[in-house]
Amino acid sequence: MSEKLCCGGEPITLIVLCGGGSRRMKKDKALLTVDGDTLIERVIGRLGSFFDEVLLSVGQDGGFDFFPWRKVVDGTPDLGPMEGIRSALAVSYTEHNAVVACDMPDVTIDPLRQMAGRAPDFDVVVPCCPGGRLEPLFAFYSRTCLPAMTALLGSGERSLLPLFERMRTYYTVLEDCSSLQSLNTPRDYEDYLKRNRG
Repeated sequence: MSEKLCCGGEPITLIVLCGGGSRRMKKDKALLTVDGDTLIERVIGRLGSFFDEVLLSVGQDGGFDFFPWRKVVDGTPDLGPMEGIRSALAVSYTEHNAVVACDMPDVTIDPLRQMAGRAPDFDVVVPCCPGGRLEPLFAFYSRTCLPAMTALLGSGERSLLPLFERMRTYYTVLEDCSSLQSLNTPRDYEDYLKRNRG
């Protein structure tokens, strides 16, 4: 039995983002398979047991009814990942939530465990990778972000970066971000399968 992650002694929800348009992949990447599992199943198989609940953030076209986890449909379509996160935070049972994109097949619990230690004192905890690249789709978000997210989306903003400027944000420096590799294009997917055969 995995030891559950806590945030200041309180439980944490895992929110898996699967509502993207997959425009570059040309097909729903959440349902692509690696070693017989969909990417959703692979991510949750690696992380789900460490959290009190798993929420799937899905687009309004649905298509994930056969999965057993609770689903949250975007309140407004086509607003990007911030709307998916906002909609999930609005129904989450916990104050602190770990958000992970479904297209990261090699995610591990270690960076999330490191980030959970900072989450009680901040609204957002986001990794900063070598070169200064941020990973906003592998981060902790508190429900305190909801008003700012709603305001930003209402003003037409889609990027999460302005949210970080408005909230108490902690940037966790990760020396190795290879486990956060995402599969965005058919080439990414094919190359990943080739590297991991056998």
